[in-house]
Amino acid sequence: MIQKNATILIADDNLTFRRTIVHFLKAQFDSVKVIQVANGREAIMKTDELIPDLVILDINMPEISGFEAALTIKKNYPFIPIIILTNYDENEYRLEAKKILVDAFILKENLISELPEVIHAFLMSHASHPFSSVSD
Repeated sequence: MIQKNATILIADDNLTFRRTIVHFLKAQFDSVKVIQVANGREAIMKTDELIPDLVILDINMPEISGFEAALTIKKNYPFIPIIILTNYDENEYRLEAKKILVDAFILKENLISELPEVIHAFLMSHASHPFSSVSD
């Protein structure tokens, strides 16, 4: 069972996309709280403030990129799973995500088919102890 009142933080600079994904996630996971921010700097600040159960980041955002935010978040909170959700399907982006220990890399075009299953798996694995370390 997914932990009750789990918090998902999503960072994407496209307001319309953020609203759409928040609606989608709330429909998929009724007991999950979804927080949204517009860039990597805000994602880092909200992570420090809330320590969410899961972080979803776009790559290309103003101020601080998703990769830079992921690196900082993983350094400070290695137990928080991070999903990169992007339009970029280039191998260099996948390699960078792997290098900085991002937990999942999902294309936005596969959002509906892949994201719920991945989120479910992460939230299930952390249901018993939200501060457990992330395993591969």
